[in-house]
Amino acid sequence: PTACGWSPGGDIVFSSQLIPMIAIRVADGTSRPLTRTRLSGDVGRYDFGGFLPDGTRFVFRVAGGNAGGIYVGDLDDRDDPILLPDTQGTGIPLYAHGHLLWATERVLWARPFDAAKLAFTGEARSLSPHLGGNNRHGFSTSMTVPPTMVVSSDATITIQATLEVRDRQGRSKRTLAQDAVSFSIAPNGSTIAIARAGGVWVADLERSAPVRMTG
Repeated sequence: PTACGWSPGGDIVFSSQLIPMIAIRVADGTSRPLTRTRLSGDVGRYDFGGFLPDGTRFVFRVAGGNAGGIYVGDLDDRDDPILLPDTQGTGIPLYAHGHLLWATERVLWARPFDAAKLAFTGEARSLSPHLGGNNRHGFSTSMTVPPTMVVSSDATITIQATLEVRDRQGRSKRTLAQDAVSFSIAPNGSTIAIARAGGVWVADLERSAPVRMTG
């Protein structure tokens, strides 16, 4: 897996090299491919971004093929993906609190976005100039108010990195993974999904050890 994210209904969607998007039901561990996210004739890389507020639609990026850009997909796998205009070359997106977030050139950007109309409503602005890497893997946020946001300043997060829980003074409490490829905080802000080379794991940020969700 390359990137993963939580739906409010308890599904984890992640990118795969063989099938663009796969959904896992956390309650029972069952998985299913989201086949309609595959664009006809395209051979590019697919990267999951994040869910929109309705909990069923999500954003993802296609890069390196003949149909690059940011798209909106459907967890129910009923509709073909919708291309958002003027998004060629944009990093892997994440929706949070009325904005799409993405990283390019190690800068974290935020642009106002109407999730109901699927349209941008303003210009992008910089949130952080020192992001580790140029993609979705270096940041994640919850949907709580105020949000829990995690930003990595370590560029190795885009390959494999140690993922730790730290207190507000920066002291390490415990290690969740030493080979994390990406991570995503659940909407409740207390659980995390961790994508590793061998699959996807889920852990409570305060207590439990990661539990493997994929076979």
